Formats: sequence, structure tokens, C-alpha cells
Amino acid sequence: MSRTLVIILVIAVVILVPTTYVFYKGKKFLEESGLMEPARPAVPATAKAKAAVEKEDVCSLLPPKELAQATGVPILRGVPHSVQRGQAGCLYVAKAPSTPPKPAISLSRLLDWMPSEKSVNVDAKNVEKQILSMKQKETEAARLKEGEAILLTTSLIVERANVRLKMLKMLRAILPLGSQGKEEVEALGNTEPLPGLGDEAYFSPAAQELYVIHGGSFLSIDLNALPDARNKGLALARTVLPRLLD
Repeated sequence: MSRTLVIILVIAVVILVPTTYVFYKGKKFLEESGLMEPARPAVPATAKAKAAVEKEDVCSLLPPKELAQATGVPILRGVPHSVQRGQAGCLYVAKAPSTPPKPAISLSRLLDWMPSEKSVNVDAKNVEKQILSMKQKETEAARLKEGEAILLTTSLIVERANVRLKMLKMLRAILPLGSQGKEEVEALGNTEPLPGLGDEAYFSPAAQELYVIHGGSFLSIDLNALPDARNKGLALARTVLPRLLD
């Protein structure tokens, strides 16, 4: 074998091995994050789900009495809350706890803030500011009196629910990369899959939120103010999901 051929082979190995490794790691990252995965086929939401959003009647899917029984906390009222077109929610008001829960960064509100799956560019410096602003609007919408607090919020999306799920998966991968030392923002990317709930579901330990796609609807429940949030969220979701079907 000539010396020139040996040199060519060595150069090829030096170039190809690292390139192949980088390609493999990149492909694996994209597959695990869902970035290579196309959005679920668009499925129209049911008439019941659409009506709940259009009439801003999401509170009827989980009446305050039922929530009180499930959580053991007396609920004073449920306040309808319109977020944006095709999305509405319910703010459940209760007596403020003696020890307020630690404020959590909300992944569902971060998704509300982002305009589309084509602009998943998270600036960690602005995440907390934007989410706090959205929570302040919810507080104003609930018209809280002295000694009251929002115990739980639900949000129902009936337009492009499949895209919302894809954005959630993207953030699971992107947040740890762009948190710039903000551990609480990075932690939002660590969501737990919940097989057997709806078509696909996840729970965020950092945000204390549950997300589930069911048919053409995307439901999120913010449980930050409740103990044992994961199990309570599962029970509440199993109560609400059948009510989204015609």
C-alpha cells in the first residue's frame, strides 16, 4: 500500500469518525426531544369541548363542588378565564393558605406566551417576567378579595392542540440548553410521561402541572398550590376527559 493511500485513509478516518459520532448524537437528541417528530395529525375537537371554550364555560367541566371533594379544600367559586382564540380556562378561588405555596414557573403559560412552533426560541431572562405578568392578569380576572387566593387553574385548547403538544416536546429539549444558569427554568424541561391518560400526557414536577391531549383538545391543569399534585392531577384529569367527548 502506497504511502499516499495510507495518508488518505488516515485523514478519512480522522474526519469520518467524529462526524459520524456527532451525527448519531444529534439524531438521538432530536428523536428523544420530539424535534424530528411531526405534529400529530390534526383531529377536530368535539362539539362539547368547543362549546366549553366558545362560551367560556370551562368551569362546568370541573364544578367547584367536585374539585372541593377531590382536594379536600373548600372552593369559593370558579371564575371563567379567556386566554386567546380557541383557548379558555377556569380559575378556582379558595381561602388563602396560611403558608403560600412557593411560586413556580409555569410551562403551560410559557407555551401560551410563545406564538407558534416555528418560534420556539426561549430567552430564559424573560421567561419569569412574562409568566409573572400572565399570572398577574389571572389574579385580576379572579377579582380576589382579601384572604383569597387562586388554588388551581385549568386551561383547555380546542384549536391546533396537536401543535401545542409538539411545542411542549420541543421545550422539553430546548429549556435545559438555554437556561443560562436558571435552574428553575431548566427544570421545566424535565416532564414525566403519563401513559394511559388520554392520547398522550405529561406531568411537570417543577411546574406542578399536568398536560394531556385527548382527541382534538389539549388540557392543562396547574396544581402548584396543592400537595400531592401529581396524583390529584391524574384524578382530576380522569374526571374531566370523558366530559370532552360527545
